[in-house]
Amino acid sequence: MRNVRDNRILISISFFLALIVAGCSGSSTKTETNDDRVKVSYTNITSSFPNMKYEKARNFVFRSRSKMAAHVKAHSVSLSSTESLPDVDFEKDMVVLIAVGARSSAGYRVVPVSVRAEGDKTLIRARERTPPPDSIAASVITYPFLALSVPMRKGPVEVTLKNSD
Repeated sequence: MRNVRDNRILISISFFLALIVAGCSGSSTKTETNDDRVKVSYTNITSSFPNMKYEKARNFVFRSRSKMAAHVKAHSVSLSSTESLPDVDFEKDMVVLIAVGARSSAGYRVVPVSVRAEGDKTLIRARERTPPPDSIAASVITYPFLALSVPMRKGPVEVTLKNSD
């Protein structure tokens, strides 16, 4: 009887995690402008990544497939042989990954706000969305992150992350 109960709990947690991933899936392309800064188009490729695990908030910039592949291999929760890396043309684009660290329940996510160029810098604003206080979310440690494909630039990438409060 205990195995049946344990299996139901595992199935319930898996279902909620699948819902979260489905809610964050899909890729979108957007162009932002702000004042005199140059607009930069980007593609949200988060759903193309395997599940990643980041204990602490960090940002990563990948300007080559080999660096991204090594990083994904080191931080993937369960990279299987059937999963592949996002399809990015590193001749034209780079990948920026924004991780917020471990969270205590499902329902957290990171969304892009804007991507701009100022001089040689790429400026990215993102927002962490938290689950509403009255929502029902699985009590499981999650590791929300955002992955964007942006035009290749040689200069630094600056990320500003805000909470949704």
